[in-house]
Amino acid sequence: METRICWWIYSIVGDLYKPIPERLKDWVHNPKLNGYQSLHTTVVGPDGRFVEVQIRTERMNEIAERGFAAHWKYKNSNNQPDVYNIWLDSIRELLEDANSDALEFCRTSRAIYSRTRCTYLRRKEK
Repeated sequence: METRICWWIYSIVGDLYKPIPERLKDWVHNPKLNGYQSLHTTVVGPDGRFVEVQIRTERMNEIAERGFAAHWKYKNSNNQPDVYNIWLDSIRELLEDANSDALEFCRTSRAIYSRTRCTYLRRKEK
């Protein structure tokens, strides 16, 4: 069903803008090794400019944005604390901080992981 939806959206985009067929990449039928799925195409947009379009479902987007562990979360949504998202969000904040250096990043990310993992284990033991 997801495949059909992606190709349906692709046909709509192709009706609205002139596609460049040689720039089509089908990662939906041929996912990357890390689980990434998407249709990539380039169209001629406003003012004759090339515009890259990526078409994917919500599940595919979760994997693209947060990695394959997000797929596990998507399939097994329950009331467990979302340890992966907490950890990834913390890492993203560190990476976006222009004032942090590599050693600080390593120390802080290790501490965040330990703290998050311990919190998860304590809640799970209850």
